[in-house]
Amino acid sequence: MEETSRAQKRFYYKQDRVIEKPFNWKQMLRLLAYMKPYSKTLLPKAIAALFVTTGIRLLAPIIIGVYAFDHAIAKKDGRLLAILVMMIAAMYLLNLFANKYRIWWTNQLGQFVIHDLRKHLFNHVQYLSHRFFDSRSAGSILVRIINDVNSLQDLFTNGIINMLMDVFMLLGIVVILLVLSPQLAIPVMIVLPIMFFISTKLRRKIRRAWQDVRIKRAKVNSHLNESIQG
Repeated sequence: MEETSRAQKRFYYKQDRVIEKPFNWKQMLRLLAYMKPYSKTLLPKAIAALFVTTGIRLLAPIIIGVYAFDHAIAKKDGRLLAILVMMIAAMYLLNLFANKYRIWWTNQLGQFVIHDLRKHLFNHVQYLSHRFFDSRSAGSILVRIINDVNSLQDLFTNGIINMLMDVFMLLGIVVILLVLSPQLAIPVMIVLPIMFFISTKLRRKIRRAWQDVRIKRAKVNSHLNESIQG
């Protein structure tokens, strides 16, 4: 443990430090530009499947709660209940296939985007100056090329689509609550600013901790690289 700590202190570069910067939308838009080649193929399919799954998840509770319980069961209408059961079964079957293809298309999209990103990154590294490699440890370069790109893979395969799904779900739930019960919607919506405040605080701490992990991993990789090569 003590030897590892000495190694981490030894392999210190001024570029490898925790960066306290706000979220950069320009960098995010630059990253999302890698999805442009697939904006007419995989991306519309994934978004369409997202709308289908989100719509079914929003409509199914309404059909069960409002129409099945309040109308079919309360009025003992067996015919209406049978129709609603078949409708709900068809909706969940459609949701199963839509969710399956959504996962399939988003994973394809993520893999293609990461392939393009890795290709562009490796081509870019070939033309960097010697000063760049002299001022940075081998471990930090490996972490940026390999580990950081692996983290982006999860962003493109799950993060963006899941974020859109959560946003649509939240907006849909708010609209449904306002339509069905405005008195209940107002107390529920009071919690939203509190959740946003807590998530913002946690996001900053998680980002700072993740940068610290990256720095330590880079130092360990630098120590291993020098130890193995001699």
